[in-house]
Amino acid sequence: MAVGGAQHSTEDAGPHGELAGAAVSADGVVRKGRMWRPWWVWTVPFAAVLAVLLVRNAFLFSTPEYEDADMGANSILIEQARRFTLLVGHYSREKFNHPGPAFLYVQSWGESLFWAATRIVPAAWNGQMIAVFALNALFAALVVGTGYGVTRSLRAAAACCAALLAFAALKPAVFSSDWMPYILIMPYVAFLVATASVAAGNLRDAWIAALAGWFLLNGNVAFL
Repeated sequence: MAVGGAQHSTEDAGPHGELAGAAVSADGVVRKGRMWRPWWVWTVPFAAVLAVLLVRNAFLFSTPEYEDADMGANSILIEQARRFTLLVGHYSREKFNHPGPAFLYVQSWGESLFWAATRIVPAAWNGQMIAVFALNALFAALVVGTGYGVTRSLRAAAACCAALLAFAALKPAVFSSDWMPYILIMPYVAFLVATASVAAGNLRDAWIAALAGWFLLNGNVAFL
């Protein structure tokens, strides 16, 4: 667009990178954090991470699994979430429930969709796990999307995705466990990355920080 008689691309960077990741309005004002990100920046990493998790845990589609310990206690709450009556989070060994039920509602939707409604999986817990995989893949996609938004670089986005997949290979429980301390890790990573982006002036990522932060508040009283 024309600014002061010269032609500038919204993706061009000046000597100090002033226009990198910025949008230039009709009045010539540089507004950081307004550029749209293409749909595939979100969907490709989401599909890649979810596919890896489903392939590596293909037993969920054929072998019924039955939860115990903390996961068994959570399933009792998840049954309440399926009736939309759950108002508290998972139980703490310190004898109180954590603030919110967001994660348990996500698991309840997985149980309802993949087990109760369609019988794609042979047991309720199997459906809960697919929902956990999808949620972790979503937060991974948000991390990749944030990385692309900051750099406007496909290589940077690919590097973010590769780093997450390497993390999954080194610490698979972070992505494939429904134990709550593991479930909290990916929203925390997304929260850190998005908050850093917002602090750098990319206000478009504020909704990612808010979403991840909201899940964290639901997940553990410590995040209050």
